[in-house]
Amino acid sequence: MIRRLSLLLALAALTGAPAWSATNTVTGWATDLEDAGESYRELHYCTANGARCSIEYRGQAGELLAEKQLDYSASLQAPAMEMEDYRHDLVLRSNHDPKQPVVVDAGFDNYVRTQWDELEQGLPVRFPLLLAGRDKPIDMVATQREDPQCSEDQLCLRVRIDSWLLSRVVAPIDLDYSRKDRRLQRYRGISNLRDSEGDTRMVEIRYEYVLGLQANQCRGNSTMEAAARDKPVPGSVSQATVRDPDQNPCAQPGQEPG
Repeated sequence: MIRRLSLLLALAALTGAPAWSATNTVTGWATDLEDAGESYRELHYCTANGARCSIEYRGQAGELLAEKQLDYSASLQAPAMEMEDYRHDLVLRSNHDPKQPVVVDAGFDNYVRTQWDELEQGLPVRFPLLLAGRDKPIDMVATQREDPQCSEDQLCLRVRIDSWLLSRVVAPIDLDYSRKDRRLQRYRGISNLRDSEGDTRMVEIRYEYVLGLQANQCRGNSTMEAAARDKPVPGSVSQATVRDPDQNPCAQPGQEPG
């Protein structure tokens, strides 16, 4: 049971992507795959150079559930990480040498772009994923995914444990990237945020990108409480939204500029 939990956490660690965007602010809308209801939102904020990022996990009413801090100053693919879950009084920290050739947490998003050509050619990309609190990494493999819902302008990937036996026990995760700007559009797999009962959940997260530093005005804005009105439709074609800089950065999808 402990071994299987560790493997699940290995996949959940990849939920922290996208690591950085030139737009500086990213929102991830998480939908629970079991009850098809909105579960939470990820609000990503990064410094202008992307060296440090913070992620807020907020519930449907805007309440703060957890926070994650990422520091990429020493390594883009193996950032220092600390995550605090306020509901369950849990703190996770990475403890690794930044020179160690491993992938840590949302550093996977940067790692994908370094392996983009191989993945586009359909080649498997193997990498060691190091979990917070562990000394030894877990072997993982990313491959291009055949999916009828994957459009020509997307690179659709599947990430799983690099073991024939263990991969039959632990479900993989699916990731959809835009070929144009190489941004993550959709994540589908286990969440790194436990539910109110402390259980792991399977989620689908769709990401949208806000242009300009004005996006930070949305932090703590009351519009968060109304965000559930316009959540993405489960099962629709995966597309990331990029906002116009003249549009109200706090507006939700479908809301008129203000």
